[in-house]
Amino acid sequence: MLLVMKKLLYSLVFAVILGVSVMCGRAYAGGDGKLSAGQHMVGAGFGLKITILPQGSLIYDYVVMSDLFKHKNASWTIGGYFGMRGLTSYHFNVRTALRFQLTRSFEMYVNLQSGLGLFLMKQTVYPTENLSSAYGGSYYGGGTLKPVEPETKTVVTPYFDIDYAIGMRYSFTPHWGMYCEMSPGFSLPYFCLPYLSLGVAYRI
Repeated sequence: MLLVMKKLLYSLVFAVILGVSVMCGRAYAGGDGKLSAGQHMVGAGFGLKITILPQGSLIYDYVVMSDLFKHKNASWTIGGYFGMRGLTSYHFNVRTALRFQLTRSFEMYVNLQSGLGLFLMKQTVYPTENLSSAYGGSYYGGGTLKPVEPETKTVVTPYFDIDYAIGMRYSFTPHWGMYCEMSPGFSLPYFCLPYLSLGVAYRI
């Protein structure tokens, strides 16, 4: 029940931001706002998944093709994604997106990404190579018992990342803007994106 309410809340926030952005879609003057082939975009943001610890992200997109379809308001980008939640979860993904420029300042897009996920976990282990020395003598014989010193090791577990998101980007100037992305929000580890991500974007 809590998970459903959380998704509904995120959906409401996304809808409000979307509505405000559409109404303010012509906020800056000059140009039609469309992406052109060869342009670069970078972004940085954060979002929430199944824990209270936010997931930070760095995003890069390169415009491969522009002026697509009948109205020539669509573009195709490819790029990369790096995500990090605390010091335990890392995501290294390739992403691609189909973008639609709806107004001079506002676009919506569908993003698909996949790559490598890493989960780091510390484990306490007790050395078992030499039981006789650990107990101060022969395993069956006498001797003074000595405590076995535990060892802490970091175990790295790789796994396959995949996810998609519906996003929007609102431009304040021809270069600076903000973006919002909403993913399905599955709690399984290989779905790498947060439920809702917010960030700033810069068009080069």
